[in-house]
Amino acid sequence: MNLLKTEDSITTEERLAPGYSRRLLKNIASLWKSTALNDINIVVCNRRFPAHKCVLAAASPFFRAMFSSGMEEQNKNDVHLHEVPASIFQTILSFIYSGIYAFGEAHSLPSLKRQSELFVEKHFVEASKGEEFSLLDWETVLSILGSERLHIERESQVLEAALQWVMHDLPMRRKMLLQLLNQVRIKLVSHKQLFEIIDLCDDHGIKVALTKFASPSQTFKSINSLGQYLDVHCPNKCSEPRQNAKKYIYVIGGFSRNKNSFVSSISTLDSIERFDVYSRTWQSFCGMSNPRSSHGYAVLDRKIVVAGGEDASLISDTVESFDPDENVWTSLPNMQNPRYGLAVVSVDEVLYAIGGYVGTQIGGNIEMFDSVKREWKILDEMPKPRFSLAAVEYEGLIYIAGGLSEMYIESDVVESYNPITKEWCSLSYLKTPRAYHSLVALNGFLYAVGGFNEFHGSLKSVERYSIENNEWEDVSCLQISRAGAGVTVLNKKIYVFGGRSQDAELYGSNSFCSSLTLSSAECYDPATNLWSKLPDMSYERCETGAIVL
Repeated sequence: MNLLKTEDSITTEERLAPGYSRRLLKNIASLWKSTALNDINIVVCNRRFPAHKCVLAAASPFFRAMFSSGMEEQNKNDVHLHEVPASIFQTILSFIYSGIYAFGEAHSLPSLKRQSELFVEKHFVEASKGEEFSLLDWETVLSILGSERLHIERESQVLEAALQWVMHDLPMRRKMLLQLLNQVRIKLVSHKQLFEIIDLCDDHGIKVALTKFASPSQTFKSINSLGQYLDVHCPNKCSEPRQNAKKYIYVIGGFSRNKNSFVSSISTLDSIERFDVYSRTWQSFCGMSNPRSSHGYAVLDRKIVVAGGEDASLISDTVESFDPDENVWTSLPNMQNPRYGLAVVSVDEVLYAIGGYVGTQIGGNIEMFDSVKREWKILDEMPKPRFSLAAVEYEGLIYIAGGLSEMYIESDVVESYNPITKEWCSLSYLKTPRAYHSLVALNGFLYAVGGFNEFHGSLKSVERYSIENNEWEDVSCLQISRAGAGVTVLNKKIYVFGGRSQDAELYGSNSFCSSLTLSSAECYDPATNLWSKLPDMSYERCETGAIVL
């Protein structure tokens, strides 16, 4: 019985709308898991498998014939299959809805298996938490955990995945633990992360093994299926992060003007630079379709999205996305309003464009991008319209701070917004009113970094907001005052790139100076409350964007 047929072709539609097929499959799988809109039960060996007739028919010629050729099953709510075991049908159904590795492995389909491996590698954090990952065989898990291509935020996530797989069938898998752990780059797992994982582990033997594994002086042995000890290589001593680990920061667009230029001599940039935080090197990538500064930016569907901004005093409504893996830009639908000085935030794979200078006035609304209908729509109004504001998402809420008010005065207003309930909440004011600053979230705190204030010019000050206590406090200042810098968070540190500064020492002068655009960068470690210098960018950039992917 041929329940499933595969094809390797890529449709024209997929080329025109990259990622659409995967998003569609993800949404269909979500409907199936929630049993929403199910209209058929496939009964196999007395087990019921809820499904959708149209999905089964689209995926399988067998079901297409059953439901569209006048067969008696066409009008039934329950259909019985007698020629396939329940376990095999579960695998087939899972593949139809979500595309799983196990199907390609079980049926010896190399192309499908490789595509599944690539999917698991690219979505490792989510995939490793699923039931399917726990059911993978030993050789497959070993291969995946050792892959250079895992998309991870930190190496401890690989350790957590290895332990989850072992704990799923501890009596049978305990003997494989140390070989799996040898795939973990233990030097990249901090002692704090390691001992947090040890504390959460319920098995004493694994706790002991992990503790010994953290010490390079220990001798390791594992047990084979006969109960005999086998030598195990010493812990993985590789100190280089995986190729696709989260170690890159992309700095996008902005404008440039050096200290010898007139105000009118401003160049808007379309270029992108990528900073490798481990090698501390810069690399250039394919530029945007349109130069832009004061634009919004966020991550959606593992791509960088930029929206709005301005070039040569022209305000843009265009939106485009960048796939770093392909080094390609793709146009997305335009916003309803042209905006610059806006903030763009991604919450649960939904984009929100907030405030900004809209057309000829300060914008007071929020646009939302519907990725299914592929259109922007007005979602809500802001209590206080602002532009050159800063916003960040944290635990499902959008936090908005500062900006320029309708009177073109720097604001100290801070608010949180729930995009689901559309509720606004006023929070404690900033200690220093500011615009052209950045807002980032880290470990339960928000950090307002740099910016501009009419009375102080470009700002060195950084203040931190406790979400729990609703209080702001000052932390260590930037090494250089910066307005319009690109700011982001990676590996529990804050990275700051470019901006414009009025620091007199940059000019070799003791007097107040007009703004100089910067190529310099610096990094803040909250654990030490210290800033450190980073290598300069290739370009001076102001009103730029920085984002981790």
